[in-house]
Amino acid sequence: MFKLLVKQQLYSSSKNKFNIFKKICTNVDAGRWCHQNFSSHFVGNEAKEKLLEEKSKGEDEVSKLKKKLIAAERANGVFQVPLPTAATAAEVKPVVEKAAPQPNKAAAQPTAVPAQKGDNNATAKKGGGKKKKAAGGAGAKQEQQAPAEVDISRLDLRIGQIRSVKLHPNAESLYVEQMDVGEAECRNVVTGVVKFVPIEQMENRKVIVLCNLKPSKIRGETSQAMVMCASTPENVEILDVPADAVPGDRVIVPGFEGEADAQINPKKKILERILPDLRTDNSCTACYKGKPLTVVGKGVCKSKSLKDVQIK
Repeated sequence: MFKLLVKQQLYSSSKNKFNIFKKICTNVDAGRWCHQNFSSHFVGNEAKEKLLEEKSKGEDEVSKLKKKLIAAERANGVFQVPLPTAATAAEVKPVVEKAAPQPNKAAAQPTAVPAQKGDNNATAKKGGGKKKKAAGGAGAKQEQQAPAEVDISRLDLRIGQIRSVKLHPNAESLYVEQMDVGEAECRNVVTGVVKFVPIEQMENRKVIVLCNLKPSKIRGETSQAMVMCASTPENVEILDVPADAVPGDRVIVPGFEGEADAQINPKKKILERILPDLRTDNSCTACYKGKPLTVVGKGVCKSKSLKDVQIK
């Protein structure tokens, strides 16, 4: 670029001198005279030397500026492509920017190591073992928490003795009893047998009491247990117990000697599933699935006259 500017300046200077020469040369003779005289002066040795000197200086200056430009461009990361001339080839060596080496994709990819695979299998097995262990633990927990079979052993049936009895203040068909079931204090029990059992037959009577029902309010009175009776729509009889039974004796059924619940959960409908199998037999004996309700070592429990009827 700088070389071109120098050449343009030289050309402009020569053009001006040539225009003077042209004005002088108005005819052929004048042209011949100018060629013979002025031309020899214009292109004399002194002028040649001067022009050569100016040319050399210009070329040196252009070369220096070009080198500075190339250095600046290289410093700024500009890729250099030298001109294919002898002069530029001698002055400036071609600069070839080497591309960054590309990573070997094959080398970059991790190779499968058998040990790692084994570790993964070991980890999987370990995780599987944990899952199996957790599953086993859950199964064991379920077994521990599995509900007991629903049978009469879930009912806390005891001998109770009525210590006092009165009519319910808010219901003519109900008695309110103070029941001794072998505990420190008597329980309050509400029984709906006023129409079938006179109050005189209730006093000091021994009965079978279901003790692990959830306490409930009956017409304003709390009932903490239930007296077991043989029942039909027309008649109700309180079950009789062995004469030498005492309050607190457990009433069981042979073959169903499990531990009773602390309290029957009404939502699980346990009582509703047991009561249908509680009946008197043809000899008026109170039975569960055909086996008698028994006070161990003291005898069985019976109804006075009702045979093959529901007990509740």
